[in-house]
Amino acid sequence: MKITRYSCIATIALAISTLMVNAAPSHLIIPEPYEIKVTDGQFALSQNTVIIAPGTLKNEAVQLRDTLAPATGFKLAIQDKASGSQISLALDPSLKDLGKEGYTLRVTKAGISIKASTSTGVFYGTQSLIKLLPPEITSSNKANVTWSIPFVSIEDQPRFTWRGFMLDEARWFKGVM
Repeated sequence: MKITRYSCIATIALAISTLMVNAAPSHLIIPEPYEIKVTDGQFALSQNTVIIAPGTLKNEAVQLRDTLAPATGFKLAIQDKASGSQISLALDPSLKDLGKEGYTLRVTKAGISIKASTSTGVFYGTQSLIKLLPPEITSSNKANVTWSIPFVSIEDQPRFTWRGFMLDEARWFKGVM
């Protein structure tokens, strides 16, 4: 009787976990963006892709290039203007409503566009872009994968004004005596 009950519980747990895994979207970005729309198609990142950024966003452009380089093997050029395959970083004062850390990220056939009202927002946009790449992007060695990014439109901003706080309660535990 106990074995049957445990078998039944194990079967139900396995079924629920299988449903949860199958329901998970393939474009996971954690934390989930405020708004995300995925469309059919993918942008192919290649050696010919250029990062376009004004001088005010040079630090963010360099950091993006240096993050992508080890795993992709691409040393992407940073320019003020270009045509063709591109990742465009731009400041847009009209996005002030998204706050200091808010941004928009668009991946289309024409390229990738990250816009924000501040450089902080552009930085967080580049972090979301990196999360859209295959997991091998974190490799310190060149990975032999197709570097493609799904066509998406993301608008994101922090839900809270703080990033997080953890208090290790065990260090501050006080007995009742």
